[in-house]
Amino acid sequence: MLPIQREITSEVLLCDRKGNLNPQAIGWARHPYHVCNLSGSFLRKKKWDYWCVTGDRLLFSATIADVDYSAVAFIYFLEFESRRFQDQTVMIPLGR
Repeated sequence: MLPIQREITSEVLLCDRKGNLNPQAIGWARHPYHVCNLSGSFLRKKKWDYWCVTGDRLLFSATIADVDYSAVAFIYFLEFESRRFQDQTVMIPLGR
C-alpha cells in the first residue's frame, strides 16, 4: 500500500538553509504553494513541472523544465491496448 502524503495548503519553502529538501515541502497541493528558493551556481539548478494523467485506456504526460542552460518541454501519449505511443519535445537553448 502506498503511503498517503499530506496536502500542502499554504506557502512553504522548498529548501532549508543548507539547500536540502525541506521535509515540510513533501506532499501534494491543489495550487502552487512551493517557494523554489534554490541556491547554487549556473548549470547546477534544475526546475521541473511534471504532470501525468492516466485512465483505463490511456496515459498522458507533460513536462516543462528549466535546466539553467535551456528550457525543455515534452509531452507523451500512450494508448494501452494498441500500444500506440507518441511524443513531442521542444528545447530552447538559454530559454526560460
